[in-house]
Amino acid sequence: LAQASCLQDQAASAQLSMATTWKGHALPFVAVGRVKDSVTLAYYISTDVEEQKTQTKEVFKKLLDAARQKLSASQRTRLQWNDGSVCCMMDNEGELLYCVVTAQLSYPERLAYQLLANLSVHVQRQKNIFDVGENGLNEDLEPRMQELVAQYEDPKQTLTGQPPTMVHGRDSGLGPLSDAAARHANSNLHNRRMMMYGGFCLCFCIVIAFIFIWANSRGGEDEDPDKPAVNGALQAIATVADQAAVTRSAWTAMV
Repeated sequence: LAQASCLQDQAASAQLSMATTWKGHALPFVAVGRVKDSVTLAYYISTDVEEQKTQTKEVFKKLLDAARQKLSASQRTRLQWNDGSVCCMMDNEGELLYCVVTAQLSYPERLAYQLLANLSVHVQRQKNIFDVGENGLNEDLEPRMQELVAQYEDPKQTLTGQPPTMVHGRDSGLGPLSDAAARHANSNLHNRRMMMYGGFCLCFCIVIAFIFIWANSRGGEDEDPDKPAVNGALQAIATVADQAAVTRSAWTAMV
């Protein structure tokens, strides 16, 4: 269990002395917030007890405040909270904080972070992440959070790789490794490969242009192909072109 004393102090300052039974819910609270101004973008909570709702949201607010100073991009930490824990995950840019509460310490940490990673896919689809106000994404994200909780609440079922949960008579699309997350990862990989291939083509064109300039400067206006400089340039062009063709074929096969 990760030790993050500052975050724990912030959570403790909410003075939660209540017995958090959560009525049998293994994952009673999920939230995402904007770190720079400590704004909660969306949350889901399983309890109907108003006091418990208020206190839990206050804890998340304090975690947002602390994360701005104490957590770096992509960092994860798990804090003990009464009989359970709070798993926190910063996004890759250090701009958003994702949290899920586990009612018991025995809940697998890997699954908690997997849930948050799936949630981040849905959050990144929102267009107004950095402008929306308090709870401004609840309408769009709370149903997704509820679906994720339904999928991950039973660790045994999740670990056995059961099919995605059916929610309200339809496929939620949220499995242990959701289709959305897989498509997102594959798209990113394909884009990186295409960018690398584009960079190679640009470099190739620059090399060709440089060789032509060099050949012209050495050969002057005399276009006699028997000139050693021109012959050397033509041979260099042919060699680079052959290498480019081979490399292009290899990249095409990979993509």
